Amino acid sequence: MNNGNTSYDKLLTMWRDEKEKVEIIKKEIALVREDAQVEIMRRDQRILNLEKIEKEHQDLNGKLQLEITRLKGGA
Repeated sequence: MNNGNTSYDKLLTMWRDEKEKVEIIKKEIALVREDAQVEIMRRDQRILNLEKIEKEHQDLNGKLQLEITRLKGGA
């Protein structure tokens, strides 16, 4: 019966090792997910900033086109 206990102990040790690996991986996944969320927020903010700049440039371009037309004597 000693051999049965040894096999059980080995299986129990293997199970505990695997359980510990799973817990470590879960923690790593949580960290990666958090990093990804931060990166997404940064990119979203960058997109908003670029959209604002684009709008400002479009407005300025429209004003400049009107000024060019006025200076050419068109309006």
